[in-house]
Amino acid sequence: MRLTSLAGVAFTLICTAAFLGCSADDTDGDGGTGASAPADSAAAPFVADAAPLSSRVDRLESLFAGFPPGILQALQVDTTGAAAWADSMAFALTLRQQIGQLIVADFGDPVGARVPRSITVAIDDFGVGGVLIPRTMQPDDLRRAVVEMQEKSAVPLFIAADYERGVGRFSNALTELPSNMTIGATGDTLFAAAAGRVTAIESRAIGVNLVFAPVVDVNRERLNPIVNIRAYGDDAVAVARYASSFSSEAEHWGLLTTFKHFPGHGNTTTDSHASLAIARGTLPEFEQHDIAPYEYAVRLGRPPSAVMVGHVWVPAVDEHPLAATFSRRLIGGYLRERIGFDGLVFSDDIRMRAVSADYTLAERVLSSLLAGVDVVVTPHDVEAAIIAIERAVVLGHLERRRVEESARRVLRAKSLAGLHNERVAPALVYDFLKENPVGQAIADSIAGASITRYAGSDSLLWPDAMSVVHLANFPEAESIIAAMDSVDAWLDVTTSIRSSSDMTDAGREILAEQLSKSGADAVLVVLYQRLRVGRGSAGLLEGHRLFVRDVLRLSKSVHILNVGNPYELPEFSEAASILVGYDQTIATMRAAIAAGRSGASLPGNLPVDLEQ
Repeated sequence: MRLTSLAGVAFTLICTAAFLGCSADDTDGDGGTGASAPADSAAAPFVADAAPLSSRVDRLESLFAGFPPGILQALQVDTTGAAAWADSMAFALTLRQQIGQLIVADFGDPVGARVPRSITVAIDDFGVGGVLIPRTMQPDDLRRAVVEMQEKSAVPLFIAADYERGVGRFSNALTELPSNMTIGATGDTLFAAAAGRVTAIESRAIGVNLVFAPVVDVNRERLNPIVNIRAYGDDAVAVARYASSFSSEAEHWGLLTTFKHFPGHGNTTTDSHASLAIARGTLPEFEQHDIAPYEYAVRLGRPPSAVMVGHVWVPAVDEHPLAATFSRRLIGGYLRERIGFDGLVFSDDIRMRAVSADYTLAERVLSSLLAGVDVVVTPHDVEAAIIAIERAVVLGHLERRRVEESARRVLRAKSLAGLHNERVAPALVYDFLKENPVGQAIADSIAGASITRYAGSDSLLWPDAMSVVHLANFPEAESIIAAMDSVDAWLDVTTSIRSSSDMTDAGREILAEQLSKSGADAVLVVLYQRLRVGRGSAGLLEGHRLFVRDVLRLSKSVHILNVGNPYELPEFSEAASILVGYDQTIATMRAAIAAGRSGASLPGNLPVDLEQ
């Protein structure tokens, strides 16, 4: 296929490093292939990026002032002998060992620092190429488990994680970053670069060397139940710029990154964890929007190390229902030939219902590899997956050359991350970070620049005393409870009502009466709209929607703070004020409360069209 320009996407505005938030070493021009921006490029929508490059580098470095030079020096990647190691290792591996490199096993639910027996067997007996670790694992336990796994493995392991919002959680000292949509609301790719760097520093400190991030889906569907705030926004150019800024900065600091979910999960109304997602639309629309971030990164000369293929059917490309995971037209035709991507290609979790409902494990694994996938992610039975691949090679259904080619890509990526010289970063890095939560300042800076006023005048302050209604669409989530506790602690609350399950008519009536009798003249309604795998919706519960309307009819001043999915807000535009945060992190909650009490003009801008 011929590489053609994407209709309607002004790539000439973005194919220059001056428009990216990048480190000093990202400005030397090595590998850049994009054309310079034309003279009128100052009209680009994100004017913050037009600041002089030296100024942007200074701003980025200032965010990391709390990281001592010695700590950062310890994270420098040693790639000495990378090519020679990858070549010699590829030559030395047997067919079975090469096949093992094409599998990432699932660590499973953590039990302290104990490495599950299934993972010990996967490493010792089958030589898997990597292990996907859970986000909920405590950092101390994780680092100990990683050291043990790396010591067991004959070949350095990918230690992979879905760190889309940084390494930390509200309950530990590492950094929980705001969502991608929060970064999109800042209008400044410098914050994406900062997120990439802090993710790299903290990931490597605990032993993670590969992240399945950033999400580069362009969220063009307001009812999308699984992408939503995981996207930077609904504009392909903006998404491309943020993602490339994150990825190039993270990789500079030694962390392998992955664009996902190719060819685009943003224009779907189905969660592929539950069933096959369908990306409807014309071929020109698909080319203009969905694959734009991938093409942009390659054109710029700074592609990520990997791409993850989603379980999404694109009817404009494949006439009959077929997940992109199994599509030669999409992986071979678009990703490899048209876009020119030569890095690693991962499948999405091969256990997801979008593919597991209709295909056996052997069919899923082999169809992925035949379509051009290099690494199959988390088969439920590692041994069966490896045997299926080996048998297919012996019977001639899968060329041995394909296995060798993919294994070589795996080894090349590992060597470029310096894993052949050092599998886990020195302990002094993690020891410093767990005692000094310096990354929190970066999360706070991102959140502070993102809060958006959707309704109400800039000068409108929240009253000193208010009743507060907390409505969450996710039951008993620890992080949401922590956010609720923070709001009640930071405000003068006369009455606090919490609900994380749907409401009956009778229940709504009782709570509305309670609010009407409250001594406060104002009500703050906080909407926690979180994504939940398999639910099929990212919006409010229906009873909560009706209750917000009940509250708006009270003879009180009603203010709304939305943290999460913003697409519901037009329905409540008559509220005295509506502020928008885009997630429930403590950083975002703190910034939103400060914004509501300040009455100042807010810096954030909606990165999605709520009226579409």
